[in-house]
Amino acid sequence: LEWPEFIGRYAAEIDEVVQAHEQSRLRVGYRTIRDLHYLDWRYGSHPDVRYGVHALAGDSGRLDGFLVARSARGARGLTALVLTEVFVREPSTRSLRRLLRSAMRASGGDYWMAHARKGTLEHAALRRSGFVHAPGRGYTWTALPLRDDIPDPTRPDAWDLTLGEMEIF
Repeated sequence: LEWPEFIGRYAAEIDEVVQAHEQSRLRVGYRTIRDLHYLDWRYGSHPDVRYGVHALAGDSGRLDGFLVARSARGARGLTALVLTEVFVREPSTRSLRRLLRSAMRASGGDYWMAHARKGTLEHAALRRSGFVHAPGRGYTWTALPLRDDIPDPTRPDAWDLTLGEMEIF
């Protein structure tokens, strides 16, 4: 589904799923607060990039989880699917793996790319779904701490980011 169609179909349930996921996940660093307004701004209002949503609904039609992704031209002309967000109503490695497997079966890309902070449920689900670490890849961190009583923002392990937060256009 494209973002506008997803919003039209599941608007009443999206924030409920996001809040259930966010409230139960382990806090491991700086993270943007997720809610429907943020997600709609980030993925529904981008002027140049179109994001797709893979929704997973139960037998009753209730939204059990969803992930947000976009396609990108990858190495050697292959199509990469960039996983930017993932949310499940009942957070567990099992439910995240179910969502990931469903999305991978439905996708037409050559490979997936994702990022999740080590120690999180998302990281565990990615690893158990066959995702592997790509050595030699990374970002250069630049930060200016404005207070002394916070975790050092110049350390990558102080952050809990998704690829959606790290994309540069």
